[in-house]
Amino acid sequence: MNQRATFSASSPARRAARLLYAWRGADPQGLNAALESAAAAPSSGDAAECERADLLSGITAELRAMLAAGKTEGSQVCLDLLRSLAFPLGAGLQ
Repeated sequence: MNQRATFSASSPARRAARLLYAWRGADPQGLNAALESAAAAPSSGDAAECERADLLSGITAELRAMLAAGKTEGSQVCLDLLRSLAFPLGAGLQ
C-alpha cells in the first residue's frame, strides 16, 4: 500500500486523527465539524481503504448518537478504534 495515499487529506486515517483531536478539545463546534468531515468524505482508494472509511463512518455515527443522548459511556471503545485508524501500526513511523 502506498503510504502517501494512507495519509492523504481525505484518508480515513487523517479524518480519524482530526476527530480524535477535536474530541479532546473543549470546542463543540470543532467537534461537530470533525464529525461532519469524518462522515461525509467517502474513500475512493483500494478495498482496505474503503473498509477503513466504512469503519470510520460507523464510529462517527455512534459518537453522534452518544452526544445526542448526552451520554459518553462507551466512548472509549470508539476512541480506541479511532486511534487504530489514525495511527496504524508501522505506517510511516520511521
